[in-house]
Amino acid sequence: MKPNILKAIRRNKVLLLIFLFVLSAFFVIRYFLWYRSTSTTEIVYIAAKTHSEILPIYDSLVPPVSYTEIPDLTELDTKQRKQKFIEILLPSILLFKEEVAAHEKRLEDIQLVLRHENQLKIEDSLFLARMMETLKADDLDVLKEKIKAHPPSIVLAQAIIESGWGTSRFFREANNIFGMWSFSENEDRIPASMSRAGKKVFVRKYPDIYSAIQDYYFTLGRAPAYRSFRKARLKEEDPMVLVSFLQQYSELRLAYVEKLRGIMRQNNLQQYDSYRLDWDYFNKVRSPKATKLTEGEIKDTTEANEEISSE
Repeated sequence: MKPNILKAIRRNKVLLLIFLFVLSAFFVIRYFLWYRSTSTTEIVYIAAKTHSEILPIYDSLVPPVSYTEIPDLTELDTKQRKQKFIEILLPSILLFKEEVAAHEKRLEDIQLVLRHENQLKIEDSLFLARMMETLKADDLDVLKEKIKAHPPSIVLAQAIIESGWGTSRFFREANNIFGMWSFSENEDRIPASMSRAGKKVFVRKYPDIYSAIQDYYFTLGRAPAYRSFRKARLKEEDPMVLVSFLQQYSELRLAYVEKLRGIMRQNNLQQYDSYRLDWDYFNKVRSPKATKLTEGEIKDTTEANEEISSE
């Protein structure tokens, strides 16, 4: 082989490496901008290996945490199990509501910019494209309808039914509260004990409770079966009325709706609709137990997101 040809090959290899480096840098920057544009909520992640590591909720102020691991709630008596289940789920539900509120404000700002025919910032464009794709929306007004969050009492009531107050295997092994199925082998998942049409069924495995809550809201936000529910929650605030639009969630239809209402009444779940996140929680709690938990079990948002992204 002639020396000139060898030089050309070497030169092309260098150019190829440069091209690949630039391409990789582009996607890294793009992901960074998208993440910055879509994530506004600071979450503290806790791996709760024991029941005492589940942070208590004493009043209407809730710690901004999401649990990556859950201890077995079947070991507790009924009253304790119910209390711990609420303490596990409610923070993530409120965190998602906070995120949605920030997204709604941002969409309003984007709509205002577009009305004046101004060019969007790159992070706003990426945010809008990502949310459109996630919620299967074809315009901004539809996206605003699909992204809206409904009251925590409804989420808790459905979670109670689907997970049996946190005793289901899916909840314990996969942070899967609502029995969400997995249809792709590329997803993190675990096998179910059932099969459909001779094929094995899998359910999704989530890295933490917040991710499961987010997926639940997004599922109700994009699935055609819940269109009437989405329309209703734009105008109706009463959870007892709203649940009547969730008949399609279960084959039980009206019986499922009545079951939701019964659970909400019996457990006074509507009280949690007025609860709020306590962003100053970890500054206020200074007991030796809390200090030990903070140092040993809690990961900050950046660290946790890096781990989740690398999985």
